[in-house]
Amino acid sequence: MATRRQVNAEFRLRAPDGGWRWTNVLAAPLLNERGDIAKWVGLNIDIDMRRRAEEALRASEDKYRTLFEGIDEGFCVLEILYGADGAPRDCLYVQVNPAFLRQTGQRDPTGKLGSEYAPASAPTWLATYDAVVRSGDPVRFEQYHPDSDRWYSVYACVIGERGSRLVASVFADITERKRAEILARQRGERQAFLLRLSDTLRALADEREIERTALGLIASHIGADRVYITGLDYGRGESHVTAEYRREDLAPMVGNYRHVDFSEGIRHITGSTLVVQYIEDGTLSDAVRQSLKTVHVRALICLGLGAGEKDMFWALTAATATTRAWTDNEIQLIEEATERTWTAIERARSETALRDSEARFQQFAKASAAGMWIRDAETLAMEYVSPAIARIYGVEPNAFLGDMTRWAALILPEDREVALRRIGEARHGEAVVHEFRIQRHDNGTFRWIRNTDFPLFDTQGRVERIGGLAEDVTEAKLLTEHQGVLLAELQHRVRNIMAMIRSTVVRSADGAVDVEDYRTSLAGRLLALARVQTLLTRQDNAGGSLRSILESEISAQAHSESQYELTGPDIMLSPKAVEVLTLAFHELSTNALKYGALSVSGGKIFVRWKLFEKREKA
Repeated sequence: MATRRQVNAEFRLRAPDGGWRWTNVLAAPLLNERGDIAKWVGLNIDIDMRRRAEEALRASEDKYRTLFEGIDEGFCVLEILYGADGAPRDCLYVQVNPAFLRQTGQRDPTGKLGSEYAPASAPTWLATYDAVVRSGDPVRFEQYHPDSDRWYSVYACVIGERGSRLVASVFADITERKRAEILARQRGERQAFLLRLSDTLRALADEREIERTALGLIASHIGADRVYITGLDYGRGESHVTAEYRREDLAPMVGNYRHVDFSEGIRHITGSTLVVQYIEDGTLSDAVRQSLKTVHVRALICLGLGAGEKDMFWALTAATATTRAWTDNEIQLIEEATERTWTAIERARSETALRDSEARFQQFAKASAAGMWIRDAETLAMEYVSPAIARIYGVEPNAFLGDMTRWAALILPEDREVALRRIGEARHGEAVVHEFRIQRHDNGTFRWIRNTDFPLFDTQGRVERIGGLAEDVTEAKLLTEHQGVLLAELQHRVRNIMAMIRSTVVRSADGAVDVEDYRTSLAGRLLALARVQTLLTRQDNAGGSLRSILESEISAQAHSESQYELTGPDIMLSPKAVEVLTLAFHELSTNALKYGALSVSGGKIFVRWKLFEKREKA
């Protein structure tokens, strides 16, 4: 306080637990306007451990030596040597403990330079120790030592004051743990890559796009200069490089090659993994080596897979333009990536074939007049219906999808049980054809449907689905029925007509004066009968109008329409009545022409009729 200087003192203070701890007090006075000390500002630094350590170190040099000699960790003191430019040039081994020799498995390096003791490791380790010297801060790190092929966990610090070039290094051998970690990391990275590869390829549908994408991903991941796919056709004795990824400065390999040009190379890749770290190692023949050199291949991994087709084989090759020591992890990655790529290609081929088949089926289904449908055999739920089903049943295109009751509801109740029973028969492996009636949903009309139901089997021979074809056969059914009615009617009419002709022929002879009179009478009656048949045929055998019959027969004899007058309601007569009355009216009009009103130009016929209720006799 007298000198108003800063305080830097070390002394002991009472600790909360009742003991004493060393502290370093740093304080500075704050002066007021008169220059007197108004306040002090400072801090206390706990240096108890350091002071105790220093005291213990000074007091127990022998104990330190015992520890130095007896610890399991390796220990060494290094002097870092610098050049005139201030850059680190080398290191000198000053001191090592026995554990150092045990850990490294090498000779005593004391007094030797790092560059001569461990030339492969020296540059990397020297850079780390230089950083410790320059910063003055201790570091803990893990580092690989190529000369001993071991991994070490290291603690390094400067010995002495800042600026000292002496570094103490304490280390432990962690090789087994590190190798396990590296193996686990590689396995994780490999699985992550394979998962990314599978996910990427799964989104692709084109075979060639799958090949290009897979090759690019593999080449990028393992750092290959060229990755390519080869299809081997033993039947034709040719191989086809169908796709490749290559470095831009390398010549392409895509094309066709004869097996005779590299038969020795083919032998190596059929059914196993070929690993070549250096093509000059004697694994390959001279011819194959020369072929590979021309395309700048010096190391490769090749895996062949059977393509599933007769006389076909498929292989994937990863290559580098320089020699390469392929690791087990890289070999395993290529093998798994190759299998996944091939699986994706097979999937794409199957999907393409399925799409083509589906497209052909859809085209056929859309063009077919018959409706097509597919049901699940277990639930009988409808899975697919063609557009024709909507036209046949008068429903929306997807109205029958799902629950079977949507379809069954349109079947007439008296036909429904049989239709469902036929579905059950197909469910048990039988193909059936049956007919039933429906009431269309849109207009309520009734239609006849002919169904062909058949089982669809899975690969184990079980009925997996039920397929079917539906046809509207209403017109055909009506036509068949109508043909039957017409045939019966024709037979009946022919018999009636023949009877009438026979009667007309016989009756025309009565009263005939001579043959000419008989001919004229017979011809007129036959013409009248012909007019009747024309009328009935024109009206689909539905009978005829009384007025039309009268007008037809009278107008055939009258000179003009003014010679007859027809009065009465229009009445429809049955076919039989038409035949009888036509002949009767013909006779009357003929008589009128011969003897009555139509025999003179001023004559006129009046025909009147009316309706009355016929009462039954009591």
